[in-house]
Amino acid sequence: MVQEYRKIILSTDELIMALEIYRKIAPTFIPDGKVIRCSALEYGAVKIILESGEGEKKQQIPLTLQGADVLKPVIGFCIENKIMLPKAGRKSIEVQKGSVALRIELSLQVGFPERLVPKDENAKPAT
Repeated sequence: MVQEYRKIILSTDELIMALEIYRKIAPTFIPDGKVIRCSALEYGAVKIILESGEGEKKQQIPLTLQGADVLKPVIGFCIENKIMLPKAGRKSIEVQKGSVALRIELSLQVGFPERLVPKDENAKPAT
């Protein structure tokens, strides 16, 4: 069985864009406010800072999203930007060089064409 691993690494700006796009589909995904900062944590979670309110009531709200919470927005971002993803691949979020990465694992069953299978010259024919 062949194993394929693929990683799609998003920049901070791309991750913020992914979260904002997903928020339009799922408005209760994160509280109201503009995502002003975003950083990947070592264990696959993402820390974001939301800014809400105006004037004197403006406040910054820290929020931590687990890797599973970030998975749908990242997949949506890839689809929106025509980055091909295999349906059958197992998808998860991890941190790669300080950035969020979509990790895709795919197991492929491979058959060899007969012409590539070595023949055993000493084998007896089946009776």
